[in-house]
Amino acid sequence: MYRSVLSLLCVFCLVSIDSAVAGIGSHYVNGIEGIQAASMPPPGFYWRSYNTYYTASEYRDNKGNKTSTDFQLRVFATSNRFMWSTDTNIIGGNLLIDAVIPVVYTNMYVHNAGSSSASDYNWGLGDPIADIILAWHGSWYDACVGQNIFFPLGRYDSDRMANAGKGFWTFMYSAGGTVYFDKEKTWSASVLARYQINTQQEKTRITAGDTFSFEWGVGKEIVKNLTVGASGYCSWQLNDDWGKNATKGRSIAYAVGPEVDFPVPVVNMLAQLRFLFEFENKNNPQGQVLNLTLTKRF
Repeated sequence: MYRSVLSLLCVFCLVSIDSAVAGIGSHYVNGIEGIQAASMPPPGFYWRSYNTYYTASEYRDNKGNKTSTDFQLRVFATSNRFMWSTDTNIIGGNLLIDAVIPVVYTNMYVHNAGSSSASDYNWGLGDPIADIILAWHGSWYDACVGQNIFFPLGRYDSDRMANAGKGFWTFMYSAGGTVYFDKEKTWSASVLARYQINTQQEKTRITAGDTFSFEWGVGKEIVKNLTVGASGYCSWQLNDDWGKNATKGRSIAYAVGPEVDFPVPVVNMLAQLRFLFEFENKNNPQGQVLNLTLTKRF
């Protein structure tokens, strides 16, 4: 299973961590949103670079216990996201359109007691994403809803553990809000929820179960554009994978950690850096996520 990452402010992301140990996984993997996750940018054209490193050295079973499997996983994902926040007003919210192009490197090693070991590594184009979002902005809140489509254009080989693509379509629906606790909007709390529906994986004839997840963040702006706080995520697979060769067991993942958002004046960009620790996972690897996102407005 390999994790990927990257997405932005309200509904996005880009690759996924596929499961080589249990289930085929879902497209969206949490950990790339946090403080003000549900706050969309004002009208303009934006470029975002998502850079995420995920590492895990243990796998958790259906009861959340660490398995005896010798398991090592390292994933680095980088993506270019191009977003147009328009002036178009629909039911009081402005329309945003964007596309994400991910590139993923995955390195995996698995060894079960009494059996031979297996390892694999791969890099390549992941499954691109297209998003449509509506965003609202008030004096004490921001909110957004959106729909994402993951296109199965990345390479997928059912005989390999490490793949850049998933081999199926995913339709994801998102909704979230940010609340500000003072007039200057220096204190904030945000939640961004997503629901994923997957199609059948063509080569395996397996359909991944639906997934519900949300990312959250609480932050305090110390000086302009310098914000510190905490963020995290919770994710639940709602039904089993379906198909003749599907593996039973539903994945669960939780994570929490520190975050700092800061300006990079020399290149006129905004950076977001977070380091999240996973805990209490089930049917999943359990590791850490390091994410650096750079945003530039043109």
